[in-house]
This record gives sequence, C-alpha cells and structure tokens, in this order.
Amino acid sequence: MHSTAQLLAEGFLHLLFPEACIVCRGILKEGLRFVCASCRAALPYTDFFKDERQYMENPAGKVLMGRIPAGFVLPFLIFQKGGSTQRLLHAIKYKGAKTLAYEMGYVYGERLCRAGFAYEIDGFLPVPLHPKKQRKRGYNQSEYFARGLAAAWHKPVAVWTQAVERHIHRASQTRKGLWERWMNVRDVFALTPEGKSTLRHQKVVLVDDVLTTGATLEALYQTIQTAGPQSVGVITLAYAGDAFA
Repeated sequence: MHSTAQLLAEGFLHLLFPEACIVCRGILKEGLRFVCASCRAALPYTDFFKDERQYMENPAGKVLMGRIPAGFVLPFLIFQKGGSTQRLLHAIKYKGAKTLAYEMGYVYGERLCRAGFAYEIDGFLPVPLHPKKQRKRGYNQSEYFARGLAAAWHKPVAVWTQAVERHIHRASQTRKGLWERWMNVRDVFALTPEGKSTLRHQKVVLVDDVLTTGATLEALYQTIQTAGPQSVGVITLAYAGDAFA
C-alpha cells in the first residue's frame, strides 16, 4: 500500500512531468496511465465475447477455421492502420510499454469474466520470442498481455512461459503474405521437456499480440499437439484483418 508521503510525491512528480495519452497526446489526469478516459472509451473493442455464438463465428475466428480446432478466437481490439490500436501496439512493442500490455490484458480479462465467459481454461500460453529478440526488447509483450489476463481471471490459472521455445530467429512477418508467413514460422517453435508434461490434458489458451494471417498461432498449435492438450482457444490483443501490423 502507498503511504501518504508516496502519494504526495507521485502527485508532485505528475505535476512536474505529466504523461501524455498515447492515442490523442493529451495530458493524462492523475491516476491514469498511457490512455486517457475518452480514448479508452473510444477504443475499437471487438466485443465478440458478448455472444457465445460469436466465439468462433467472427472475422478473426474464420481466419483460423480449419487450421486450429479452437473453441474460441477472441481478439480484444480491432487494428486499423493509423488508428488507436496501432498506437497502443507501437508503444507496447517498440517503446518499452510492457505495463500497458499487462494493463490491456487485465482489462480484457475482467471484461471476459464479468460477461460470464463460458469456457473453462487451465492457463495461457503466450507466443514466445526468440531469446535474441527478447534480450533486445527486454520483454515479451505477449507474455505481459497473458499475465494481465491471468491476474484478472475468476480463478487461479497458469501462464506457461517455459513450455515452448522459439529456437529459430527469422525476419519480421511484416509485409509478408499468408504463404510467406507460414513458411517463415512453420518450424521456429519447439516443445520443451517441461511443455510435454505441463500441457498434457490441459485447457490451453494461445496468446499473441496481433492476429493477422494466423500463421504464427497455427505454427504454435502444431508444436504443442504432441503434448496432447485437452482443448485450445485463442486470445489476442488485436485483430488486424487484411492489414499487416
């Protein structure tokens, strides 16, 4: 818990160095981080989770249909070039805003649980980064998003960060088409000894930052199949459709 002195100090620092909203660049009111109240309300939420019939019957679900036998595919936000989601993702991936990834996960986790999310899950499996890229960035944004989801969940759930490793480092997926993306990621993941035992008979949710063509998530699913998970779902921070993040 913060002491009165700490709260006063934080308030003073906010006056000296006010933070700007990532979306509109307006000054944030004290107590808010990253995104102002108006921009939070106007974010392009998918809200697919509000109707169980849309757990798969939505544009993001159709991308993975026939490729991953998922019980649900539920991105949080819609990505549009130049839009608010792109600004959030840019801050998360390239500006060190890992806490924003966690916060977005927590907000989405709360929304799902309040809506009475119908599927039981045992844990979240974030798409791993190659160690070289993770050292450069300092963190895995999908892991922080997953940890936020788990923290808000209605029961204790796992976040599996050692079950799969990305053992091949390849160029960015940006500007690649579906086939090029699949060829770029099809063999980059490997199941670890821990993953073989940990994921067996588990209800697993694959977590990524952006769903575009679905090549990365398909490759991750193919990797964990041999572990024998009981079921698989997908949650992402954003869905980009035909736009490439």
